[in-house]
Amino acid sequence: MKVCIVSQNELKGTSLRSARRVKDDFILGSIRKVKQFLRIAQNNELYVSKKHLAEYLEKRKKYEKRAGLFSAIAVIVVIVLIGLPLLSGIFDIVNVIAALFLGLLLITFALLPNYTPALEGKV
Repeated sequence: MKVCIVSQNELKGTSLRSARRVKDDFILGSIRKVKQFLRIAQNNELYVSKKHLAEYLEKRKKYEKRAGLFSAIAVIVVIVLIGLPLLSGIFDIVNVIAALFLGLLLITFALLPNYTPALEGKV
């Protein structure tokens, strides 16, 4: 079934021809695999209808800004958590692993709830 990602409505006929397909990426693939494992997958093809394209593009733009901001914050946190012990002359691999894990966790929890996938082709 072909579904608009914004309105969650099925697309048919003319609305399907004017719709833009959502690009399958790592995150969408991972979500699909988890849903298939749990046997709750609907296996929909995701599109953005022409009617909702402006709303979608605004949401995507906000997501990209948020991704850049939180990635920068995560990098700063990781550098501080690794750098401060190094400045005091202490190196511990556990600190490095913990800092990297914390940075990854920060990015994941900041970006995943607002994830807006890209569209195929040029906008």
